[in-house]
Amino acid sequence: MASTSYRVTAVTPIRRLAPGESLNREDFRQSISVLGLKIPASRTTEFMKYLKLKGSLLQLPKVKTVEQVEGEDDARILLLDFYSTDSLPEDISEIIKRNQLDVVPYPVELDYSYWTAEEVLKSTLPESLFEGMPTAFTMMGHLAHVNLREEYLPYKYLFGQVILDKNKGLRSVVNKTDNIDTTFRFFKMETIAGETDTMVEVNESGCTFRFDFAKVYWNSRLGTEHERLVSMFQPNDLIADVFAGVGPFAIPAARNNCLVFANDLNPASAEYLAQNCQENRVQERVRVTNLDGREFIKSSVLEALDRPFVNVRPIQSSKQRARQARLKQTVKEEPVQRAIAHYVMNLPALALEFLDAFPDAFRPSERSKDIKEVYGARGMPMVHCHCFTRELDPQQAEADILESAGNGKAEDKVVLSASSTLGEAALSSVRRTVAGPESEIRKWRRLFDANAIEVNGERYLDRDSFVKTIAPTASFTKIRADQYAILFSVADQSSRKLVSWDDFTVFQTLLKRPDADYLIAFKFFDVDGSGTIDFSEFKNVFASTLSPDALPFNFDCDWVKLHLGKRDGTHVLGYNEFTQLMKGLQDERLRQAFKYLDSNQDGFISADQFKRIILELEGHKLSDSVLERLPTLCALSPGGKISYSEVVAFHNVIKSMDMVERVIREATSTSKDGRISQDDFLNYSARATRYGLFSPMEASIIFHFAGRGDGRQRLSLLDFGQLLDPRWQPPVEASKPTTTAKSILETIAESSYNFALGGVAGAFGATMVYPIDLVKVRIESSFAYRD
Repeated sequence: MASTSYRVTAVTPIRRLAPGESLNREDFRQSISVLGLKIPASRTTEFMKYLKLKGSLLQLPKVKTVEQVEGEDDARILLLDFYSTDSLPEDISEIIKRNQLDVVPYPVELDYSYWTAEEVLKSTLPESLFEGMPTAFTMMGHLAHVNLREEYLPYKYLFGQVILDKNKGLRSVVNKTDNIDTTFRFFKMETIAGETDTMVEVNESGCTFRFDFAKVYWNSRLGTEHERLVSMFQPNDLIADVFAGVGPFAIPAARNNCLVFANDLNPASAEYLAQNCQENRVQERVRVTNLDGREFIKSSVLEALDRPFVNVRPIQSSKQRARQARLKQTVKEEPVQRAIAHYVMNLPALALEFLDAFPDAFRPSERSKDIKEVYGARGMPMVHCHCFTRELDPQQAEADILESAGNGKAEDKVVLSASSTLGEAALSSVRRTVAGPESEIRKWRRLFDANAIEVNGERYLDRDSFVKTIAPTASFTKIRADQYAILFSVADQSSRKLVSWDDFTVFQTLLKRPDADYLIAFKFFDVDGSGTIDFSEFKNVFASTLSPDALPFNFDCDWVKLHLGKRDGTHVLGYNEFTQLMKGLQDERLRQAFKYLDSNQDGFISADQFKRIILELEGHKLSDSVLERLPTLCALSPGGKISYSEVVAFHNVIKSMDMVERVIREATSTSKDGRISQDDFLNYSARATRYGLFSPMEASIIFHFAGRGDGRQRLSLLDFGQLLDPRWQPPVEASKPTTTAKSILETIAESSYNFALGGVAGAFGATMVYPIDLVKVRIESSFAYRD
C-alpha cells in the first residue's frame, strides 16, 4: 500500500493582507493534477462502489469524482485520490490492469468559491488572530450581523466581504460598534460589506416582522424563548409586555387569541410594533404604547380595569370560518378581561430595576377594592422577568438575582391575602427560571467530575469521556454507547473539541426541553450558527450522515424544493420550519427508497428489498424477532411481493408505536380474557381517538408480527411485547425470562422509549439516527441506573 502522504490535498493559498487591504479573489485559484481512471460509462456505478469502499476516490470536498469525457458520451473519468501511478495501491493497480483501463492525468481547477469562509480568513489574517477568530453571525433577512472584537476591527471589511461572498441571499453585512444608545438600548452599527440597507423582514412563530435593524433591538437567537413563553399563555389571557420591542412576544400571543398591552420606550420600536400588528392582522388585540417601562407598569392595572378590550372576536382559521358559515353559527365575542395574567419583562440588563414599580401599581388606594375583587378571584399575575446571573448553583443564583432586584423590603410587598403577594409570585417565577432542582445540578457535577480530564489546569470532557458521561449504562435499547458521540458537537459550543462544565450544564438543560430532539437536530444542521438552515447546510450535513452503501436520497426532489426553494434559491428555514421538514423527511426517504428499488415500476418490491428499507430507516426500533420475519409481510398479499401501500402502512405503525402500545394496553385490560382480536383493536382505537387512527391494513400488520405470522389469533399483552420493545427476546433465549404482562410493561417503561420520535430521528441516516432518537431515553432513564 502506498503511503497516505501521496494522497491528494488542497492547501489554501497564503496571502497575508495588511489592515484595510482589499481581498483579491484571483489569489485563490489553484490547479491540482490528479489521476483519472477512464472507464465505460455503463460501469460507472460498479467501479465507484469498489473504489469508494477502498477509499481511493478523490476526497476533496465539493469536487465531483466523476467527470464526462469531452466527445465521448460512452466514457467517464473517475478521479482518484493520488497524484501519480507510483502511489497507487496494489489492488487498484490490479483492477486497472485486469480491466485494461487507461490512467490519465486530470487537472482539478479550484477557485475562490471552493474555499470556505474560515479557510479564506485563515489564509489572509495574521496567524496571531487565528485563536478565537469569529466565524458565526446572525442573519436577518438579507442582512448579516457580526460583533467583532477590537483586535479584528482593522480587518472588518475583509470579514464583511468574505461573509457576503460565502452566503447567498445576503446583501448587507453590519458590525456592532462600541456605542450603545443609552436611552433605547440598541447597538449602533456600521456597514462593512454590501448595501447600506438595514430595513429587514424576519419570519418567526408564523408571524412577519419588518423593522430597521439600526434603530431597534432584535435577536434571532431568542426565537425559542419567545415561543416557550407564549406557549404558557392561555386564549383570552391579558398580557402586559413591558419592553415589547417590535413584537416578538406580543404578536404571536395575539395570534394565539391573547389580548396584549404592548409597550416600548423607543419610538421606532413602537412604530414598527404597530405596523407589524397591522401586517399580522392583530391590531384589534394589541394596544401599543410608547411609555417608560416603570410608568407603563404603574398604569397597566388601572388601564385593564377602566379600558379593557371590548367587542373583540377570536381569531379563526379559514376552516373554522367556513365551518361556522356552513352551520350558520355566529361568532361570540370574547368575555371582557380586566385582570392581567402575565407581565413580560424581556430586558435582561435592566428589567430587575423596574420591579419596584409593581407595588405602586397594586398599592391600596381609592381603587383597592376593585383591584382586590378582580385579582383576589383570579390570583396575581405571573411576572416573567428576564435577567442575568453568573452563578450556576441554584441557591446562589437565586440570592444573586434577589439581591440585584432589591427583594426583601417588607414595605414593597403588596399583600392581597395572607398568602398571596406579588413578591412571592415573582420569586416563584425566578425559582423556576434559574435552574432545575439542586439535586439534579449536583448529580450533573458528580458525573462531570468523575469523567473529566485536565487540560491546562482546567477540567473538560473530551469526546470519549463525554460519551462515557452521558450514555446510559443500562441496556435500554439496541444502540451502542459510542453512537452517542454524535451529540458531542452540540455540547461543544466553542468548537474546541472539549466540553467545559458550563457547556455541560447548558447541554443537560437543553435535554430537559420537550422539543430537545428537534432542537439538537437544528443545532447540528446549523453549521454556521446563523439561526437558520439553507439548502447547502441541509444537504451537506444530511449527506454526511449517510453511510456509503445507504439508499440514495435525491436532494433535487420536489419535496425538498417545497421546503427550501430551488436548489440555487435563497430560502432559509428558521427553527419552526425546520421541525416540520424533519417531521416529514422520514416519509420522503421511504418514498424515494421504494421508488429506487422498484426498478421496473410495477408498484412492488421484493421481501429482501423491503427488509433493506426498514433496516436502514427503522431497524433500531424493532426486536430481532420482528426483523427476522420482515420478509413474511409478503404473505399478506398474493404474488409474493410487497406493495408501496404495505411499506407505508408498516412505517406508519412504527411511527405511531406509542399509540399502538396505549390502545393495546387499554384494550387488553378491558377484555374479559385479557386478549384482543384485530377487530377488537380497531374498534377500541376508533372509540379512543377522534378519528380512526389505524387503517385495517395497519392493524393486520400489527397482528401479523405480534402473532408470529398468524394475525387471526386473539393476542394478549405478552404477545405484543416483541413488537413494542426493540430489546424483546423469546423467553427461552432471554437472560431474564419475561413471564408476566406487568414485567413486559415495566421493561417498556424503564426504557422510556418514545417511538413517536422515529419520524424525526430516523431522518438523519444510519450514523446519526440512534443518539438523536434516544435523547428522551438519555433524559429520563440513564441517571436512574447511575445512582
